Amino acid sequence: MPTRPGLLDRIEQYFALSPLPETAVRRVGALDVPVGSAEWPYPARPHPGGGPVPVADIEAALALQRESGMPEALEWFAQRNPGLAQAARSAGLGIDELPLLVAVDDVEVTLPEGVRFFLVGADDPQLATYQRLAQLAFATPVGATAGPISSAPGAAPTGWSTPRSPPACCASGSPTGARS
Repeated sequence: MPTRPGLLDRIEQYFALSPLPETAVRRVGALDVPVGSAEWPYPARPHPGGGPVPVADIEAALALQRESGMPEALEWFAQRNPGLAQAARSAGLGIDELPLLVAVDDVEVTLPEGVRFFLVGADDPQLATYQRLAQLAFATPVGATAGPISSAPGAAPTGWSTPRSPPACCASGSPTGARS
């Protein structure tokens, strides 16, 4: 559990705002569902202050994602939504519990020789390549075996896992073919 005051609030705010520049966010019950490009999808997340998320809302969000050509995915902080894992399982989703990696103290990063570190802006001509790299890096959920994945820019992965959550969760897969 992060110890920095307000850290989860700041992360939740980032997750709520990050899809907005290029993606419409639709409210489905207690969930916010970003609907945009399948090349750079965002998972459904609980609406801040929206209360418990019933199974029916998850099923409706998954249906919207399917209809929109988006990967079916749901992500949340377990600390903020303690009953959501069970509701997601009841909707037929597999759950990957992933830790939030937070440095307690400032960290000085020393890069190996030949390795560069740089920030990529929204106007970077190589942005699509970097986005695809991130998709490939996180395309296989914890404990799963990787299948064939295209490295072609713009190719959507066959499965989507979003390991941006703290000891919490993300769920993805379809109700008929959910991963365990």
